[in-house]
Amino acid sequence: FKNLWLPLVNIKDGQQTPNITGEIHVMTQWLPAEMKQVFSDGREKMQLSTRQMFNKQIWHKVSQKFIREPIYGTEALYFRNVYNPNTVRINGEKVEAETYKNTFRRHVEELNHAVPYLECLERRQLNAWNLFKNELVEKGLENRGLGELRLHWQDTDNLEMLNKLQSLMLRGVPSALRPQVWA
Repeated sequence: FKNLWLPLVNIKDGQQTPNITGEIHVMTQWLPAEMKQVFSDGREKMQLSTRQMFNKQIWHKVSQKFIREPIYGTEALYFRNVYNPNTVRINGEKVEAETYKNTFRRHVEELNHAVPYLECLERRQLNAWNLFKNELVEKGLENRGLGELRLHWQDTDNLEMLNKLQSLMLRGVPSALRPQVWA
């Protein structure tokens, strides 16, 4: 079973280039062509669907008393004040209030998807910053700080590079590059 978040890409000149925004969420699992699993004693069992495999994977988290944050394992305190049976998601039709257990399960699922999603964003940003760094090397500006580069581009009215830097900064600096970028 795989729970993947992948950046959307464009193909330019035969090379894949990640889009600035846009991700695709893929939950996949390999299943044999026959949907029934046959045991040595002749018993048959239906294979689990991808959703059932996902539910099985997170069941131990759903059945706990508290929701834990996926990276550090601390209690996710934001959840305590989130459940309110009087608030209902409405899409133009009357909907029953979400039960506490369904709200709890939904939050566990969202937290479980958070880490792969953040890794996807990190990969995209790392790629964008590496392309920017390569462009700086080509122009002979690799040993300058971001503030110095920004002032240089303002003085020379280089709006293209100022916009690239602004775009990168708005989308964030990947954790792997933070010591280098902020040094």
